[in-house]
Amino acid sequence: DRFYVDPLPGCTIAPSDLDWSAPSVSWSKTPFANKYVPMRSIADMPSEEWARLAGVSADARYEAIKSHDKLSGRVNMDRGSIVHQWAEDLLLGRTALFAEPNRWADGALQAAEPFRPALDAFFDAYQPEAFAVEAVCLHRTLNEIGYGGTMDALVKIDGELWCIDWKSRHSDHAAYLEEAAQGGAYIGAQYMIVAGENGEAQRVAIPDVAGVL
Repeated sequence: DRFYVDPLPGCTIAPSDLDWSAPSVSWSKTPFANKYVPMRSIADMPSEEWARLAGVSADARYEAIKSHDKLSGRVNMDRGSIVHQWAEDLLLGRTALFAEPNRWADGALQAAEPFRPALDAFFDAYQPEAFAVEAVCLHRTLNEIGYGGTMDALVKIDGELWCIDWKSRHSDHAAYLEEAAQGGAYIGAQYMIVAGENGEAQRVAIPDVAGVL
């Protein structure tokens, strides 16, 4: 249910085509472990809540578990947004944007805090320089359909460009294969849309990229 379009006028990189649209890369890839997320969130319910649910009707128990899973999903989503925002702040050298107390779900900021040391350590160790942030990457012809996606960042490390997709989840492994493929789709796109010197949207070619992080 998420599609990309390109409303820009034609240029040497791509012609104008206001009728073109294509599905999002993130819609096309779904890590197989996603089906375990609701079970994991339910398993995290406090023991006293489990004791309370034992004494209510099946319908009430179902609604309580569904409500808990929905709140957990909102916290996880906001946690990811916070970590992404921290990463952008560090890349762009700006002050963190977390003054609004009601911006995030209760508990989201606390859930994000354990990820900050790893983020700081990455920036301290590799000193990435921003080349593009939140760049829209488009392929207009693949399989006569095409695709679109938004790359979290394109950064320069030791003279090489790397595509970055920030992830914030509790896991005992690195990335899913589908997530690596998602990064591959970004750097395999025909072009990307970035902000020009005056802030206007413009198409640019995808540069040579060393890989995906």
